[in-house]
Amino acid sequence: MTDFLLVAWVSALIEITRFGWMFGLGERWTPGEKLKLLFAGYNGTRNTGSDVRVQEMLRQVRHVLGADHVDFSVMTQNFERTKGYFEGTRQVHLPDVYPPFLFREVRQNHGVIACEGSMFKSKFANALTTMMIGSLKTSFPSLMAARPATWTGLFNRCARVTSTILWSSLETWNRKRS
Repeated sequence: MTDFLLVAWVSALIEITRFGWMFGLGERWTPGEKLKLLFAGYNGTRNTGSDVRVQEMLRQVRHVLGADHVDFSVMTQNFERTKGYFEGTRQVHLPDVYPPFLFREVRQNHGVIACEGSMFKSKFANALTTMMIGSLKTSFPSLMAARPATWTGLFNRCARVTSTILWSSLETWNRKRS
């Protein structure tokens, strides 16, 4: 029953956000403005691998887009446990009852990057799945409001850098195997 209510609550907030964009509410990203991105995940729970993965995602996206052109926020369960991570990034507390937080925080950003590795596992918690979908779906209208050509260029740049990183990683791995 709790999962049903949580899903219904987040679904309603997604629809409210969608209607708001249809009626001209919301802040659109424009070229030249710092791109505000929220990294959505379950950080600050003493899962070092998860926090390190997000740290590396922040570093790579900042490198591709340029530190002067971005303003990042990252969700955390506990500020004390993420001390030392996410340098140069605003940390925001993800409360246990998160729908109002999503509605408020996601709208303050131009987009959301999902950075929760376990969301691709078959044993994923329904509440966390709902949080990730809510994060992504409430940010979608602001991304679509930007010029498509701008986003195409952005994604092409990210893809080139990602390909380079993967290729370098594979070469290093192959050298170690030999």
